[in-house]
Amino acid sequence: MKSKIVKYSLIFALLPVGIAFPAQAQVSVFPLTGQSQPDPIFQGGVSANPMSQGQVDYLNLIWKDSRDYAKSAQQSYYRGDYKEAEILCKKSMDKAPLTPDGKSHQGNWQAGDVLAMVYIREQKYAEAIKVYDDLHASNPRGGSYLEQINLALCYLRLGKYDEAGLHYRNSDRIEARHIQTNDPPASDYAGTDTPTKLEASILMNRGVYMAGFGSKSEGLIDLRQAHVLLPDNPIVAYYLVRNLSLDKDTAESLALYKIIEKNGHEKSMVDEAKNDRIYLEYVIAHPDK
Repeated sequence: MKSKIVKYSLIFALLPVGIAFPAQAQVSVFPLTGQSQPDPIFQGGVSANPMSQGQVDYLNLIWKDSRDYAKSAQQSYYRGDYKEAEILCKKSMDKAPLTPDGKSHQGNWQAGDVLAMVYIREQKYAEAIKVYDDLHASNPRGGSYLEQINLALCYLRLGKYDEAGLHYRNSDRIEARHIQTNDPPASDYAGTDTPTKLEASILMNRGVYMAGFGSKSEGLIDLRQAHVLLPDNPIVAYYLVRNLSLDKDTAESLALYKIIEKNGHEKSMVDEAKNDRIYLEYVIAHPDK
């Protein structure tokens, strides 16, 4: 198939103000340390004063067990084994170093992100919110894109639309890096003026993030949910078809191309969808070529 259809390391510009993701499709959503400095995900941010190698080695040592459990939890989550992922997340948190007062464990943000997403898949939205509250209490750090988009979805599913919109805008501000891409203009986005459009926008952005940085199968869950909410929206169809396997999802891809052709407002996007559809139909008709 054409490389531009199946290339997943594209730079995505998604949110109305211009959120963008670096072109690193194989990078995990939850990167693990191993560099010369401790991973900020475990330490609430690296100090402005450089650490000695001895300090770095010590931090890596005391976080090792917690980090290993978190990595295993991430892998279980990507396999769809949410129960196992939840167990491993809790083990990771129990293995984290104690807070300075010795009364509790420091929050492991890697495990926390996984646990929150497990709760989201299990529709335990209040529990997912509490995960982030506990993390901020035990190991404060600035908000991340993944945290904010997860919270936006949780609050929306709980019917708290003002809070959902706030966290959605926060995710936008965190990742708003205006760059030149070939993606559709902001006027084609799903919108946020109704609860349905807001939910579709959250799911679309979360899905593309997960597909690009974590698990394509997990990302497709969100993208397909967004498409169910707004079945005729061309931008939702556009990002969904870009993450499908054309060999396995041929019929779905053809249907999505037709939605883009019919409802897209940007000529370049419509032309691309038309060309891709014609090419896919040719491949289907000539399997031996």
